[in-house]
Amino acid sequence: MGRVDRISSIPAVAALLLIASCATTTLTSVWRDDTYRGNQFSRILIIGAAQEPGDRKLLEDEFARRLKDHGAAAVPSYSLFFPDRLDYGAISAKVKELNIDAMLVTRMVDKREVSGYYPARGSYFAPPGYPRSVNDEFILSYHALPGFTTYKVFSLETTIYDVRSDKLVWSGLSDTAVRDDFDQEIKSFIGVIMRKLAEEQLIF
Repeated sequence: MGRVDRISSIPAVAALLLIASCATTTLTSVWRDDTYRGNQFSRILIIGAAQEPGDRKLLEDEFARRLKDHGAAAVPSYSLFFPDRLDYGAISAKVKELNIDAMLVTRMVDKREVSGYYPARGSYFAPPGYPRSVNDEFILSYHALPGFTTYKVFSLETTIYDVRSDKLVWSGLSDTAVRDDFDQEIKSFIGVIMRKLAEEQLIF
């Protein structure tokens, strides 16, 4: 048996507000095998199923760095396998050789472009009669300007497999909004996933 948590469903207007507040990644659904009674994972193979080698390296390196901060020995798959297309037989052999106890796999399930209008902000920040300086008035007026924005939303699926039992243990779907700095948004996404895995006690 497993547990599915529907965390949120983000319409375009809400997504625009997330962009404005710099909250660029949100979990939309999480599944956990409630029957799983294994230990926390300590040797994890990271597989980023990205078409571009640079994106794959960025994703796997950042996951590995964050997992090492949690005391796990994390191995990026790109450091073991070439060319970029992964072979199941080769993965299985390396998993046994390196005594891997879990695999973390991230893949893109959808990519879409979102455009929309965001309303004026700022004029509601201060209650009536609130004393403002000239500088305060300038800042509030600037932030009150409405406008249009366009950005991409990447829907990613992240899964954790227990190698010893050959079972899917955890799966999460997330939406990440990307405007300019792709590297930074990916790091934001990984931070969200790591916090959830720690909350689920799958890592230290």
